[in-house]
Amino acid sequence: MSEQNERENETGEILRKIKEKEIHLDQIRGCLVGGAIGDALGYPVEFWDEQKIIERYGDKGISEYSLDSKSG
Repeated sequence: MSEQNERENETGEILRKIKEKEIHLDQIRGCLVGGAIGDALGYPVEFWDEQKIIERYGDKGISEYSLDSKSG
């Protein structure tokens, strides 16, 4: 194998590893954003029981952000 082919193979391997790490970081970011959204949606009702949530928000539960922490 020529020196140029070896460098191309090494470069390809490096680029593949970089792409894998980028995908992994995207997955981590997605988990963090999902957790933050879940916290934001659940904050107003954190200590409510299921019946109180259904009475306030209906059978589907919370479907939009509530900025008033004293709602309900």
